[in-house]
Parts: sequence; C-alpha cells; structure tokens
Amino acid sequence: MTPPPTLHTWPGPLSPRSARRRALGRSPERTSDSREAPDTGAVSVELVIATPLLITMLLVVVQYALWAHASHIAATAARRGADAARVYGATPTAGSDAAQITLDQLGDTVLTATHIRLDARLAMSAAMSTNC
Repeated sequence: MTPPPTLHTWPGPLSPRSARRRALGRSPERTSDSREAPDTGAVSVELVIATPLLITMLLVVVQYALWAHASHIAATAARRGADAARVYGATPTAGSDAAQITLDQLGDTVLTATHIRLDARLAMSAAMSTNC
C-alpha cells in the first residue's frame, strides 16, 4: 500500500511557524519582523472616497431622468393642446383645456405650478391652414 500524498504548498512544505500562523487565520508569508508597511485601513479610505462619488453619480442620473421625464410631459401637453386648437371649429379654450387635462393626467406629481399660454399666432395659422 502506498501512503497518502502529503499536502504541500508551493514552493515547499510549511514551516511550523507558518502552519501555526495559517491555523490562526493569518497569512503565513507575513511575519511580525517584516519591513513592509502594512496596508491596514486602505480599504476604509478607498470606501470613504468612493462612496460619496458613487452616490453623487447615482443622484445625478436620477435627477437627469426626472428632468427628461418632466420635459417629455410638458412637450406632450403642448402638442396635445396645439392639436386640439387646430381642429376645425374648435372653441377658443379647447387647446388650453386639452393641455391642462394632459398635465393633470400625466404630470400631477412631476410638474408643479404649470402655466399654459395660448399663442394667438399659432391658433391663427392653424385655423388658416385648416380652411385651405
């Protein structure tokens, strides 16, 4: 019968001191008389620097998404208001009413203190183009 193979780590078997350090959960290569500076606390410093940067980047992305969403809602309300004002035989307030309904449905929480302004030139040009 052959004896079971012995477990060795590269480059050779562990010294008794290295085996004891490994059993205690310490690195067998590093000893107390090492001349290298320890890296203790380096991860904490990196975390203190990186975490605020990551949170700031996340908040910038969220703010941009909210701005883009509000911009799309405002453009949709303006487009629907203009479409309602262009209809042949539309009442003078049809465009602003349609825009207000759209804002109430879509942008109740995103857009606050909205103001709808009706441009007379747009309504006049829309009426002139529908009559032709």
